[in-house]
Amino acid sequence: WLAALDVNTGALDPNVNVNFADKRQGTLRVAHFDISPDGTKLVATGTFLTADGLDRAQIAILDLTTTPVSVSSWQTNSYKPACSSHFDTYIRDVKWAPDGSYFIVGDTGAYFGGPGAGVLCDSVSRWEGNTSGPGQLPTWADYSGGDSITQVAVTGTAVYAGGHPRWENNPNAG
Repeated sequence: WLAALDVNTGALDPNVNVNFADKRQGTLRVAHFDISPDGTKLVATGTFLTADGLDRAQIAILDLTTTPVSVSSWQTNSYKPACSSHFDTYIRDVKWAPDGSYFIVGDTGAYFGGPGAGVLCDSVSRWEGNTSGPGQLPTWADYSGGDSITQVAVTGTAVYAGGHPRWENNPNAG
């Protein structure tokens, strides 16, 4: 579950009650999230495969403008394929751009073929923030060649990725 507390009283906000369920593996959890700069969307990542009963493998966008908060129609199949079974979730970080027009995902997973294999293991990817509906694809994905991305940051002009990649722009492992 994802919940919110009133900043003044500490009381549970009954309008935030999203059920993340059907774990991929490991312990069911929301591992990372970030709220868009305008406060209207929250992108959450974790070990879940559904959010409020909707197909949302490891990533979901919540609409914070609805009462109660709801899972948006945005959906991708890009995190359904398995990377290494060593990881309960292979998404390691997510951050919105300062203008809210896109968000960046950094992940691990061990090298499983790169772009030709249709997986996003060990990559940094950009996702447009104003899209909706099923089957969303990243605007771009940049592969590390087989090592983990553990943090991402976004400025108005650059995307930063941290971890222990051999080098970025490396779709060929090794």
